[in-house]
Amino acid sequence: MNKGKNMILYVMRHGTTEWNIQQKMQGQADIPLNEKGKEDAIKASFKLKDIHFNKCYCSPLIRAKETANLVLSDKTCEIIPEDLLKEITFGINEGKTMDMINNDPENALHTYFKSPENYIPAKGGESVYDLLKRGNKFLTKISKEEHNSQKILIVSHGAFIKGLITIVNHQSAADFWHHKEQKNCAVTVFEFKDGKWKLLQDAVDILAGEKLQ
Repeated sequence: MNKGKNMILYVMRHGTTEWNIQQKMQGQADIPLNEKGKEDAIKASFKLKDIHFNKCYCSPLIRAKETANLVLSDKTCEIIPEDLLKEITFGINEGKTMDMINNDPENALHTYFKSPENYIPAKGGESVYDLLKRGNKFLTKISKEEHNSQKILIVSHGAFIKGLITIVNHQSAADFWHHKEQKNCAVTVFEFKDGKWKLLQDAVDILAGEKLQ
């Protein structure tokens, strides 16, 4: 697995959407950035101006694509859509608000938030195990690239990023929520070195002035 070579992944959550503001379950519903989301992505671009990215992989969902394009607007960097980076899908529960879920104890998403290892998704949804399987596929795929000293930007989604952290930390699905909140445009940093992945920084809130190493 490319021993002796190293690569850094800067994994960013997309900017804010109206569904984020309304606390709707977004999943793979293709919701664009709102004005705040666009402004924050531009601010994130300034925060990352000193990092030379060799390339960018992004979820094909529009909120991630818009974020990637704005963050990289002043850089010459290839942006590659990657289906494996999509958010977990909630099937028929997409579009439901947290209030609706909290007022319906029979909704499967109660288990998703409280006991993710036991979550059985509603029709059309993915389990946390499905998400972790996708995350593993992505890490395996990117680890096989020629990546000597490369820095790669990844633009994805909150739950998917938590899945990557769970995998890299060798944790179980039960630990899925035991990580920092992935705020919009926060950056999580992973290193691939000597055939192994390592979490360097978790959910760095660059818009609030937190610093990347």
